Amino acid sequence: MLYIHSMLPVLTTTRAWLERRGWWKYIAWLYDFGRREIVLLLVALVVIVVADQFMELADDVSEGETQTFDVRAVRFFRRADDPSMPIGPAWLRGVGLDLTALGSIVVLALVSGCVAGFLMLQRKRRYALLVTVSLLGGIAINSIMKRGFDRDRPTVVPHLREVMTPSFPSGHAMLSAVVYLTLGVLLMEVARGG
Repeated sequence: MLYIHSMLPVLTTTRAWLERRGWWKYIAWLYDFGRREIVLLLVALVVIVVADQFMELADDVSEGETQTFDVRAVRFFRRADDPSMPIGPAWLRGVGLDLTALGSIVVLALVSGCVAGFLMLQRKRRYALLVTVSLLGGIAINSIMKRGFDRDRPTVVPHLREVMTPSFPSGHAMLSAVVYLTLGVLLMEVARGG
């Protein structure tokens, strides 16, 4: 509430400035909207833009238009004289593999299971269900999409770790976003006392 009151002078000045220029009539309808409606519209806009960009990328991947970029990117991070070795110091490979593991299904299931168990102990069953459904839903959607695109992993260089699933879309990236963002939203809700 304090934040809104501190913003009132700025909002009043902005409205007066827009009215003097005759622009207020074009955006006055926004003034009647509540904060939730504006946030909902912005979220919908972001979802639409992200979905559109994903469909564009998926189309490019399906048609092989990203192959040249993929080959260059993979080779850029490998030694020219020995493509089986990543560039950089030896410890960097271990750091990269450890960070990658944070997006693996095993780690995400372990984190989600621990959080869901804790929430059950706290009698927050809805939140526990949300964590579980988000993980399982993300796994299901990612598996369906991987089967649909069925894009082989690049064979330009030897793999640092064997993976048996298709390469697109990235399971690590998608499932990490689903799980960690869900946990972040729940953490904010719990911090507010929800």
